[in-house]
Amino acid sequence: MDPKIVMALSEALQCEYKSHAIYRAALDRFGAVDPFVRLEAVGEREIDALCQLCRRRRIEPPVDQWLKQIEPPQTLEQARREAIDAETQTADTCEHWLDEVDDSVARLALSRLEEASRYQRLPLLRLALERQKK
Repeated sequence: MDPKIVMALSEALQCEYKSHAIYRAALDRFGAVDPFVRLEAVGEREIDALCQLCRRRRIEPPVDQWLKQIEPPQTLEQARREAIDAETQTADTCEHWLDEVDDSVARLALSRLEEASRYQRLPLLRLALERQKK
């Protein structure tokens, strides 16, 4: 297996794990607040899809240790800012690996994840942060 594919999928999964942990921490602390409710469900589907792709490529998916590493946010603003940072990291990581990976299925998965982070999740989070400030 091409080591670049292994690294790309592993890093993408770690980014998704981190985002999911941030969403979960916000939900645990503040209850069912938007956009975390929707984003948590989307994140779970992305994680499942990436894990399935890893298994199809005979790659052992990395273990999710982010739930233990994320501190509960003190405010919704903090949670939204941390989520924005995590989604930006996801988009940037996927974009980086798109230039490095030749496998068409892995490229498609990375491209979809990059677009979802950059053009769907980030706008939702930024809008929620803007509305909170008003």
